[in-house]
Amino acid sequence: MKLFFLLLLFIPLNEIKKSPSDFENELNYIVKDFREDIMDEYKCKKLMNNAGSIFDEIEEELKETNKFTPYEISQLRELKTKADALQSYIGGIGGCASAMFPTFKEFEIANQMVRGSVTYANQGKFCVDFISVTIGNYVVYMAKNNTSTNYMVKYNWKNNTGTSKGNGTMGLPEKTVRSIYNNRSNQTQNRITIVGVTCTPI
Repeated sequence: MKLFFLLLLFIPLNEIKKSPSDFENELNYIVKDFREDIMDEYKCKKLMNNAGSIFDEIEEELKETNKFTPYEISQLRELKTKADALQSYIGGIGGCASAMFPTFKEFEIANQMVRGSVTYANQGKFCVDFISVTIGNYVVYMAKNNTSTNYMVKYNWKNNTGTSKGNGTMGLPEKTVRSIYNNRSNQTQNRITIVGVTCTPI
């Protein structure tokens, strides 16, 4: 037994094979921590980076396909897609990366993992639609570009009493979503109304 453990010490770390189940478990832990720590922006950034690291690690593993069976390769490719989607989702929906705007497909994949509750705040009223995503006590409002045009979007919002207002300008590529507001800094203000939107093609 001692000899076995001594031999392990001389095995290079890059020779230790991680299975698809290992990567899946790591992604599941990220999802769990994200749901629990979503109100902490620092932790969200760390989880976003962790998802990106898993994506990179899987990508490296796929360069050596002889280490895996065809079924494992298929699993790894699917997990790579999930890791990429989760990184984009945490950055965009979690509001911890301003330049993150998940594609519809990325949003769909990751939201199934995170189990966020999605509702339309505005649909068909403006040049882009708006949705809200609720994860526990966290609420984020997202602009959703259903068109095939990339837009520069200017928007205005207010809370239900009109005592709090906000606005912004942002790029919104086709078939993507992007955050305009979240209640991380004021958890009681979890509902807003979009009052004005203009879109300029870019």
